[in-house]
Amino acid sequence: HTANFFWEELEQRLECLQGKVPIICLGHDPSHWVFSTVDPGIVANCYNYITYNGEENLVNLLRYIGKEVVGLDLTADPPALVPWEGLYHPDAPGQFADIAEYLDWQKSTIPAKPAIPSKPAKSAKPAKEGTVGILFSRISWVNRTLEIEDALIREFESRDLSVIPVFSYSVRDDELGTKGMDEVIREYFIVDGEPVVDAVVKLSPFFLVSDKTAIQDASKARHGIDLLMDLDVPIFQPIISYYTTREQWEETNGLSNDIGWGVALPEFIIIAAGEAQDNFIDRRPIAERCIKLASRVEKW
Repeated sequence: HTANFFWEELEQRLECLQGKVPIICLGHDPSHWVFSTVDPGIVANCYNYITYNGEENLVNLLRYIGKEVVGLDLTADPPALVPWEGLYHPDAPGQFADIAEYLDWQKSTIPAKPAIPSKPAKSAKPAKEGTVGILFSRISWVNRTLEIEDALIREFESRDLSVIPVFSYSVRDDELGTKGMDEVIREYFIVDGEPVVDAVVKLSPFFLVSDKTAIQDASKARHGIDLLMDLDVPIFQPIISYYTTREQWEETNGLSNDIGWGVALPEFIIIAAGEAQDNFIDRRPIAERCIKLASRVEKW
């Protein structure tokens, strides 16, 4: 939420709290931190907890605020580094940092189909013939909200397709040490110069080439053309609705705010919508839509 109207409204509300309670205001743009009333060092440290993310960091964030801001007798570990990108599978004991390691685990876990003599052998190859790469946001992995990703993985595997699911921070940030999606794709979906996927399902809405220094610079997206030519497989961009519940989506003819945020390629298959959970809306897969997406990918 970086639109001016949002911050103008937020500033008005925060002014009402000035002098009453400590304020820690965070945002991707540090200029928004000026609304905070605590020491800037505390604000920066809180931002690190949230940026690294994950249950451990969020618990320590609350303990840190309790200690440094509220004055409670608590201890808090410093922000812990968590992988920015890697390979995930719901059956694996943990994440993988190396594609060869993941493929070795996959072959040892998932029975391979008989080799097809007409196809040349590759130095590294998934356990089955048809392989789908799934590129999704790190925030889903680090917060263990993987219902949608797991549903797609299971649906593809039920069709006898191998899956290479990769999580990514999406945006290159040299200060954090994160890679752009283009770098992640080259690292995990291309081995020895050859693609190891037959299709890619891209669940992240960012451009393939995104940089923190110019995150809204659409011209950088043109550099992704070379990557797409090297990959030479179809890319599917389904929509995960963050603004609409399933019931609302079924009752309307459109996707409202999700069009601008979620559509980067002309793939209008919605596979997930919100579900009310107490005082927030959680992401939930729509089973029949996941089946529709898997069917379309399989036909390619």
